[in-house]
Amino acid sequence: MQTLDEPTRAARADYAPPAATPQLTDAPSPTEKARAGGLPSAAAPSLSALAAAALAACGGGGGDNNTNPSNGGNNTGNGGDNGNPNTNSNNTGNTGDTGNLDTNKTNDTNKDDNKTPVAKPPTEQEAARFLMQASFGGTYAQMQDVQTKGFEAWLDAELAKAWVESDSHYSWIVNSGFIAAGQSSKLGMDNTLWRKLISAPDVLRQRVAFALSQIFVVSIEGLGAINWRNVAAAAYMDLLEKNAFGNFSDLLKAVSLSPAMGTYLNMKGSVAATGNSSPDENYAREVMQLFTIGLYQLNADGSLKSGKPIETYQQQDVTDLAAILTGWNFASAPTFDLSTKAAASSALSYFNSNMTHTASKYSYSSQDKKSNTATGKYIGGNIPANATGQDAINIVIEYLANHGNVGPFIGRQLIQRLVCSNPTPAYIGRVSAAFTKKVNGKRGDMKTIIKAVLLDPEARNLPTDAAAIAKYGKLREPALRLVQWARTFNAKPADLTVVPSAANSWAGPWNIGDLSDDVYGLGQSPLRSPSVFNFYRPGYVPPQGEMGANTITAPEFQICNEVTVAKYLNFMNRCVDEGRNDVKPDYSADLSLAKDAKALVDRYALLLAANALSTKTKTTIVDAITKQSASDNAGRLLRIKAAIFLIMATSEYIIQK
Repeated sequence: MQTLDEPTRAARADYAPPAATPQLTDAPSPTEKARAGGLPSAAAPSLSALAAAALAACGGGGGDNNTNPSNGGNNTGNGGDNGNPNTNSNNTGNTGDTGNLDTNKTNDTNKDDNKTPVAKPPTEQEAARFLMQASFGGTYAQMQDVQTKGFEAWLDAELAKAWVESDSHYSWIVNSGFIAAGQSSKLGMDNTLWRKLISAPDVLRQRVAFALSQIFVVSIEGLGAINWRNVAAAAYMDLLEKNAFGNFSDLLKAVSLSPAMGTYLNMKGSVAATGNSSPDENYAREVMQLFTIGLYQLNADGSLKSGKPIETYQQQDVTDLAAILTGWNFASAPTFDLSTKAAASSALSYFNSNMTHTASKYSYSSQDKKSNTATGKYIGGNIPANATGQDAINIVIEYLANHGNVGPFIGRQLIQRLVCSNPTPAYIGRVSAAFTKKVNGKRGDMKTIIKAVLLDPEARNLPTDAAAIAKYGKLREPALRLVQWARTFNAKPADLTVVPSAANSWAGPWNIGDLSDDVYGLGQSPLRSPSVFNFYRPGYVPPQGEMGANTITAPEFQICNEVTVAKYLNFMNRCVDEGRNDVKPDYSADLSLAKDAKALVDRYALLLAANALSTKTKTTIVDAITKQSASDNAGRLLRIKAAIFLIMATSEYIIQK
């Protein structure tokens, strides 16, 4: 049985399931209160009413007496944290009106096999729903672009966009002056991460990189052992963006040798055993458990081989791999001259490079290099005796990247981050097949995998069976709700030239800040997770309610509770009304539309929720905002703000289908 080291125990110990939710069914929902005349504008309703409304959307309350909690979500290697493979039977073959692949054939009454099939353009609803998975939602113009190109052509265009180094997080944080805040500073990292999530034009790359940051986790909170951790974290996000559309083995190698990961999981500075010391095992464990193969052997569809947990590795494999991963450290910086931006960029450039290897610190450096005797055991075999430390890590990376578990283990998590929380085994199996497909002689082509995730019938077509519908979809991540609002309404800083100073070191454009606190923020913020296990684990099953009873995987619910629900509503109410610090929305384009309350709600229900709102819900919101006069622009603006907030408070928005 696997033995956990102390850092891993500590990381796991931070988990606690959401507290049992109180009975709040007697409190009116925001929409009920709006209908009664309590919400004539974007003024915030009472906290208790808001909390009551959204708790149901987040699976809390309801008086469920299930006393069989999940086992803590620690089992990250199988189809579900409770040790049970995902065996739900969502309808994966539906090609109904709710979603048609742009490559589907239209009916051909002539049955001419030589006739080129005509692609059916996506509807507005289909295009809006697609953008919520492949980007962060979008404007009406972006939705029309998807309709014009079709799903696959749109993806091809996005996948062809090159990563722009001049717009990198590293360059921005150095050029914006945040390095002047001090060597231990975290400042500027939040600014640049929100900046690109909200404004970068390469939306697919941004969405995939954000997903990867929740699989290959690094948190700035765990980089305190090094100077310039804000720069290290920024460079790590650049690494994920740069490799998002490459090959999985190249991505894994870049992650493994990055200064940020080396610091976060202690591979940096790990050396051969001497006396009572041993190589650090942290990264050796997590690169297998969390980043590649998981804990248990899997079939291609994510189910457990032989129907029971069979461990993929043992503790001895962790110890052996830790010895192989010794000798790595930062490339030495030639100078720490930070007097100019150019000098600072050069001085800190080692964060953009792989760690370097020192043979004398390597566990097998003293062996007889003339001998061909195998040495350095790892889970897949032996490292040749004449292999260097660089050779050794290359061998290990290729073994892990080509392991049969990688397709279902990583593929399932990409599905969860982009499309739905509880994918069927068939869906996982199709994405696993995309992992094994060779492109330029290598498997693991990320472009092929991303297209498989987003063009799969289960992604493009909503199920029609009631039981399957109940298991389909995902709780929108709080951070992505904020980003969607900001992108949809062109939120940006009023002044992009503001720079930090000694007197105002927190300033600078895109000052959205750290939102990871569940009382003062949203309970989630990029590169700020509390542990290497992310904010939520891929196999998490809520221990209470119908999802727990039916073993429905729903990772995002791990941070959904009374506090985060209420805070989200209050936080977004203020954002919608006045923006977030220097980041302000622009609603001017819709002032004319706001004269017609129904047209306004219809437009926002499309852009924000892909028309997922019921007629009853939309009617309630229309009734509420109609109470606000639209005789002038001030009144129309209040209508706009109220419509946005009320839509984003509904369960039909918060649960993305």
